[in-house]
Amino acid sequence: MKDEHNLTEAQLAVLVGPRTHEVLDAFLEHGELSATQVQTMLGFESKSAYYQVGKLRKAGLLLPVEGDQRAKTFRPVAKRIRMPEGFQGERYERLAAKAVSAKLRRASRRFEAVAARSGQSPELVGWLYLGTATLTLSKAAFEELTTKIAKLLQDAANSKPEPGTRKLRLLLVSTPDLDD
Repeated sequence: MKDEHNLTEAQLAVLVGPRTHEVLDAFLEHGELSATQVQTMLGFESKSAYYQVGKLRKAGLLLPVEGDQRAKTFRPVAKRIRMPEGFQGERYERLAAKAVSAKLRRASRRFEAVAARSGQSPELVGWLYLGTATLTLSKAAFEELTTKIAKLLQDAANSKPEPGTRKLRLLLVSTPDLDD
């Protein structure tokens, strides 16, 4: 499997739907899965899971697992799927903004779900974090920061769970300040 894949405009258009993005994220996290496993994992209806897997397969983001004669198990096209650097055109950039919005909505729903359960499980609140910062950085310093963040996230993802640990989902979004 390739380490990295840059999204085409057509592939990005498929990912503007939150459910489709959620299914792709499941494959990126777990590797090889069937639509039935995705359905169980994400709590989707069978029809929805198969539809989302089909969309991702048609877009070239999921590939059948080699040796699976009936093509029921799939894997992501690469370990990391990202948008290419630099301006890709106005339509691509609008689609990218929609894809980010879908991820933000999903993160917000997870945050709300934890907050709603805080009465029964107050320890969950200690795992919530919301922070913002406004930084003034050169392009080189920004690239250094994003490289360090990517390494930190990769190191954390590769660490072995210890007793008392909990899986966390982080979504980091940076945007330039247009008010300057």
